[in-house]
Amino acid sequence: MNGAFENPFADYGKIVRGARFVGRKNTYPMQLFEIILAEWNRFKDIFGRDKQYWNQRAEFIAKIRNPLAHNREEALQEYELKIAEGYCEEILDAMLERDTHNRNEENR
Repeated sequence: MNGAFENPFADYGKIVRGARFVGRKNTYPMQLFEIILAEWNRFKDIFGRDKQYWNQRAEFIAKIRNPLAHNREEALQEYELKIAEGYCEEILDAMLERDTHNRNEENR
């Protein structure tokens, strides 16, 4: 990178305030994705792929979240839970890969 913006999470608080989520006790997954997608230029190097790819995953995770949050897991199919788990792992892997990359750059 050219050094203009190396850590999109450094500005997370400012982005969240701008999105009017300050003061909330809970932030829903879709709200976090809305921030990421609205600030895509800051996050695209972490997540790779394109906005549409991640928006589809965000919508699916948001759909799964509601029954899980309200103890209605039986309303979901097993394959839906597996897909959601895979998407969550994909997100974590992307973030961990970026974190590892940043740490390696710092140690050079």
